[in-house]
Amino acid sequence: MNTRALPALIHLHLFKNGGSTLDWILRKNFDRQFMEFHGETADSTLVAPDIERMIQENPDHIAFSSHHFRLPLDTITDIPVFPILFLRHPLDRVASMFEQERRMADEENDPSFSSLSDWIESAVRNRPYILCDSQVSFLARGGVYYEPPNEFCLEDATDALDHLPFFGLVSEYDVSIVLLEHQLQRWWPGFDGAYFPQNEGSRDRGLESRLERLASHLTPHAYAALLRNNKYDLALFEYARAELMTRTARIVGFSEKLDSLKQRKVMLR
Repeated sequence: MNTRALPALIHLHLFKNGGSTLDWILRKNFDRQFMEFHGETADSTLVAPDIERMIQENPDHIAFSSHHFRLPLDTITDIPVFPILFLRHPLDRVASMFEQERRMADEENDPSFSSLSDWIESAVRNRPYILCDSQVSFLARGGVYYEPPNEFCLEDATDALDHLPFFGLVSEYDVSIVLLEHQLQRWWPGFDGAYFPQNEGSRDRGLESRLERLASHLTPHAYAALLRNNKYDLALFEYARAELMTRTARIVGFSEKLDSLKQRKVMLR
């Protein structure tokens, strides 16, 4: 029988979507009651029964984070859960993914790392699941990639997003964190989302500036391939941005809470 009164926070940590900063926030608030949890291999997937078992086996933990967690979670009915997910403009993810993989790769023996354009074209051909509408695929199919997503997948993805109690956007990180604070303070009144950015890279330049810089570094062919293969992720991002603004507009005193978060962030420096 479940005796957990408070929900388990489940951070679905998508690669290069600001998840390290969110983990930092959760660790700051919950200390040893925060756990990073992973499957047996790098490409493991942990679905609802695995997540439910993890929570049951760690009853003293409040927050859990993993690259391997997958939706949906609505089959977990005996334990209250609160999923946390951040999305990112799909083109904005690209340069960050490239730099991360290049740091981990043997560049001398892998010609795909000779330029960002070469890496994109190689990924589109050989690993479309990491670069082609991958966030739509995550929401609609639990990350399973057996064919390119289509308009029906986009509908499923937006429906899944609508049913999540929380989601954030990397490009609207402070706005997203104020929404997270607002929702979690019903259970943890002292929850503080002020953060020190982790693995931030060039994110401070602003989304439009980063997108312009990305386009300037790509060949026309690579840029066209990137746009063509992220048609649905781009639509998902615009939908998510509008929905995020709708949700935050319902928060009484939102502007003051956003100012408070920014002030608390300064105090961490």
